[in-house]
Amino acid sequence: MQRQTNRADQTERQRSTIRQKNRQDQVMMSVYIQKPIEELRQEVEKTVEENEALELKEDVLAGDDKALDTDVSDEDWGEDERQDSDTDTDDYEVDTYAPDPDGESSSDDYGEDYDEPYFPRQTDPNEEHREPTVTYGKSFYETLMEQVNEFNLTDHEKSIMVYIIGSLDDSGFLSKNKIYLVAEELDFKHGIETSDEEVARLVGILKQFEPRGVGAENLQECLLLQLRDEEKKSPYKEKAIKVVERYFDDFMNMHWDKIQQRLKVDDNTFNGVMTLLTRLNPKPGSAFNDSVGSSAPAIVPDFYVHVDDYGNLTVTLNDGDIPELRVASSFLETVKLYKGRKYDLTEEQRGFYTYVKDKVDSANSFLNILKRRNETLLLVMRSIARRQRDFFINDEDENFLHPMTLKDVAEEVGVDISTVSRVTANKYVQAYYANYPLRFFFSNAIKGTDGEDDVSTRKLKVALKEIIDSENKDKPLSDEALKKAMEERSFAIARRTIAKYREQMGIPPARLRKGKK
Repeated sequence: MQRQTNRADQTERQRSTIRQKNRQDQVMMSVYIQKPIEELRQEVEKTVEENEALELKEDVLAGDDKALDTDVSDEDWGEDERQDSDTDTDDYEVDTYAPDPDGESSSDDYGEDYDEPYFPRQTDPNEEHREPTVTYGKSFYETLMEQVNEFNLTDHEKSIMVYIIGSLDDSGFLSKNKIYLVAEELDFKHGIETSDEEVARLVGILKQFEPRGVGAENLQECLLLQLRDEEKKSPYKEKAIKVVERYFDDFMNMHWDKIQQRLKVDDNTFNGVMTLLTRLNPKPGSAFNDSVGSSAPAIVPDFYVHVDDYGNLTVTLNDGDIPELRVASSFLETVKLYKGRKYDLTEEQRGFYTYVKDKVDSANSFLNILKRRNETLLLVMRSIARRQRDFFINDEDENFLHPMTLKDVAEEVGVDISTVSRVTANKYVQAYYANYPLRFFFSNAIKGTDGEDDVSTRKLKVALKEIIDSENKDKPLSDEALKKAMEERSFAIARRTIAKYREQMGIPPARLRKGKK
């Protein structure tokens, strides 16, 4: 009876270990989904170096590419031996199917029109792709991840911190509402118990990372984090903090005279304060990419979209010269060798078996995560290409872009919005004429004056720029005149929205455009 109780306890411990491992894999899945192809290649190379159980498939002799049967049954081990083996997954098949990262169905059933044109790899290895023109430097995400180990965090806290970093927006900010969402997502989707207070505490630690300002709730906090950095020395520091704390609205609206009056300082001092403020980084998330010069290596696109002569789209995932991996046969043979041996293993042999088995577990987990990552990326890119098909088949004309949100793609693919957000962050697709960041294809919709189709904000900006480019520069159009011109093109848009789009495109108001060609 006692033996049965001990076995039940051991089985429950094994199941608990497996559940914990699955939760960790889910968190790592969210991390790998966000990695662009170059970062993934580096991570693969690093993992192969660290785990001897992984080997290149190309180094394996033909016909020797099948995983060995390494199933370990409870019946083969005594009570003590089972305790030495913490993580029996009972499955070492490398290609075992795993569900999508959000635990929902990720079926490929999108209708007959889209079953054939999409393939997981480049169909023609001899096909030449144009050299991308976009450049990049060290990844912002990678820079933050390197700093995680600099703080005395537990494994539990590191898992949460990794997820928080992956939840930052493109500017490096994390809103207060997002903190609550992170806690919920970790708890309900990944089985990692945490609280709003713990997440907020770790966000506080994140705010100590470089570049300063990362993890801020908004621009105001971002600037204050930079100004309060102990390493920032300036005689104008306290007054600059006062401007951001008390007169932030005036600062954002460039009411310089009003700010100077409130500070009660002379021109020289005020100029010093403003110089300090203007040298702050309003978007720490783009600090590294924005600073890279033209000599930086060309970015490697994560996807290719090809349009054939019949208007059919083919989406392929760039493998980035990442080698195909498998679990080393020598490690699998070792597991098989010790399978079923109950009492004749020495303590040294059991220790060696545990070491080998852990390496095989880790290798299989890594390979499974890579497979799930690629499947998820393809599903999301297929959805984007399908929804923006008119753009691709019409010479990549922005006028043919349709309104599309992260939620639209998430609902079609069957994953969470946060997954789509991670997939589309810092990734590029190469089409015929250019490379495009995946976020390029997303925009909100505005109803046209004809009451028919919704119009994407990107299409509105294209039309607005065309009108401004063709205006009489001796008599440039005011925002009100631009509003009427847009209405003539069946675009219902408010004057203040005209001003907002104009500013976003870096176009000055009419009085500053006068006489400029």
